[in-house]
Amino acid sequence: MNSKIISLCVAVLITACGDATPNAAPDTVVADLALDIIAVDTSVVDATHSVADSNPNDLQSADASLHCEGDETTVCDHQSYVAPSQSGANPAVVVTRLIVLGDSISKGQVAAVGMGYFDHLHSQLKQRYGSVDLVKNAMGQTATDNLIARLLEGSAGTPLGSLINGGFPASGHTIVVMTVGGDDINHALDAGASNAELLGPHLISAQANLVAIVQWLRGEVSPGVDRFPDGVSIYLMNVYDPTDGELFAQTTGCTMPPVPQMAGVASAWRVGFTAVAQQLETQANGFAVIDAYGHFLGHGHHYDDANNAFYRSADPTGWFPSNCTHPAELGHGEIAKLFWEAIDSGHGGYVAAP
Repeated sequence: MNSKIISLCVAVLITACGDATPNAAPDTVVADLALDIIAVDTSVVDATHSVADSNPNDLQSADASLHCEGDETTVCDHQSYVAPSQSGANPAVVVTRLIVLGDSISKGQVAAVGMGYFDHLHSQLKQRYGSVDLVKNAMGQTATDNLIARLLEGSAGTPLGSLINGGFPASGHTIVVMTVGGDDINHALDAGASNAELLGPHLISAQANLVAIVQWLRGEVSPGVDRFPDGVSIYLMNVYDPTDGELFAQTTGCTMPPVPQMAGVASAWRVGFTAVAQQLETQANGFAVIDAYGHFLGHGHHYDDANNAFYRSADPTGWFPSNCTHPAELGHGEIAKLFWEAIDSGHGGYVAAP
């Protein structure tokens, strides 16, 4: 990712509910994701509905009505969406491989060897299922518009099928986790995109690309090609904001000038990604979106600013200690928690567990 610009990174994951509640006022939140979404179809994206219709300055969609699962007193800091068709750990399903796809986050940039989110997640899966293959195909600058060509078909690297033991079709249930979307925003900013363009056509394009990625993994774009005949569960991480809503950073290891055109963009992309997952679920081929956006607020470059709207007095820790846009070990650990929460949720719909 380009470190001179805000990078809002995406992946399908869920994280433990924080002890502290962000300080955002209730009247500055986006409407519930289930109600305020972009209408998306697998073949045609409806550009007449836009999250730009929401307040572009809204920074999170979870409010005081969002409680931790089983706890009506503690407010959660995230809200992930899990497609009902793939929720929970079905005891009849044995996971045989974990596939990691995406950008430099999934590559493990900044994190120490063995401390990437995928390493933690792989260990958890092995504890539950025994032998689980880890297949990793990630590359910096990967965006939704080039992921299929670069990582699945191998135009700039190794085709995914070549990395799987035995190739396609791959037997045994497969879990796919992805971090993608942040570089879509970076590339658009590099090209001079305006706030309206980021909230409109660039988001709509990313939504359509996500549909194509999911269809490729499910074999729906190549008739007769069932790549994962024993099932595949797909988890995508949404875009986080390393500036804690401030749109700039001036800390040790990171000098990020103000990027006013990013106002409201991370929140809008959060809603837009979930909209795609909900639309595809109606066709029984959905995926999950884990809410890194909500969980990371208050742990970016303004984590120690008590005046920040998302300051966490009970846990004022930074997850980007030496890099503008890439989380270090603490952040990767939190990403792993989010993914695991989604995988282990036990039900579909919105998930926010303690």
